Amino acid sequence: MPCVTPMGFWDLTEAASIVGSGERICAVLTALCSGAESPLPTLLRCLSSIDPSPPQSLGDMFAFYCNVFRCRQSAEYVDNVHFTGHLSTAAIPSVSLYLCPTTEAAQLTDALTRLYYSADDHSGASPTDAVTNTLQATHSDLSSLTVRSRCADSLTCAPYLQPLSFHAYHTFPEKHAEVYVSWVIYTAWRFWELLQQFLNAFQDIDCASSGCSTCPCNPGQHGVDLNCKCKALVSCHGVLPTFHAYGFTFGNTRALHGNNRKYCRNFAKQLSQVLHSDHFTHLFDQCDQFLYRIRAPFLYTITALWLIATLYIAHSLLYRMDVLRIRSHLLTTRASHLIDVKALLAGSRRMLSLYKDVDYFDDDFHS
Repeated sequence: MPCVTPMGFWDLTEAASIVGSGERICAVLTALCSGAESPLPTLLRCLSSIDPSPPQSLGDMFAFYCNVFRCRQSAEYVDNVHFTGHLSTAAIPSVSLYLCPTTEAAQLTDALTRLYYSADDHSGASPTDAVTNTLQATHSDLSSLTVRSRCADSLTCAPYLQPLSFHAYHTFPEKHAEVYVSWVIYTAWRFWELLQQFLNAFQDIDCASSGCSTCPCNPGQHGVDLNCKCKALVSCHGVLPTFHAYGFTFGNTRALHGNNRKYCRNFAKQLSQVLHSDHFTHLFDQCDQFLYRIRAPFLYTITALWLIATLYIAHSLLYRMDVLRIRSHLLTTRASHLIDVKALLAGSRRMLSLYKDVDYFDDDFHS
């Protein structure tokens, strides 16, 4: 039925009579925003290069931390080695007013790189991980959750997630490198908090109300051990809405539902392992060291100024009040005995003080 309101379309009668399916809408949207070379991600990336704004949602932060050191070349993502070197040698020292040496800048860059992908993490699996699928110190970077995951040594590494804005965050210009450093410093802890909220929301999924009537797991226990009885992660009806709420979609549906299918418990374990990994701890330490390098001179200066002010105030109070009788002992022997005896005996005569502004006897006393 044609829409009654014209809405500015001159051929609304003819356009509204065309019959189509959801597959056609999917094809149009795929051409518009599915890949890194699609029009919409390209436009967003160009606009962010002109006027960058910090990532706000968890999906945007995840995409930023995954692609900050990557660029798009020949229709694939590659490591942007030149940009990484520029951060270590120029951008980070410049932001820190050259108070942070190049060696510490390289450590911050390395911590950020290893948070996304660490080759040592995926060099092998421990026997306990291969048998019991328990949490381990390895296989705990961000790539173990997202589309870059190619690890076959761990039972939990898989392409679970892809941020909805994944293709809009890559190939960052060096012009704004200092801005990106500030993003990392001030969003690292917030990024971890949002990931923790994401895990809590995943565990709070109510399978029964989401459409999985045969699943016995209760809210707060979803994905914990073997509580969820869904056939796969992608088959659980409450998972995708939760992913969308935090700015994600499935990274690779076929891989998650294939022969080596992943379940809700696998994703919950892997996300928890990433949250409690040494990569986040090391990044937080480097961010703290960076902030300390910048703020230490100002802290020392403020401390010295307050100390000087305190000593000056204390000196002024103690010297004026003569609490320690310092001024009395500084008087010469001759001056200390210049006492007018007649002034002591005669009430009408005032005795002169040895001090300029203090009298021995008040006028009210004599009166």
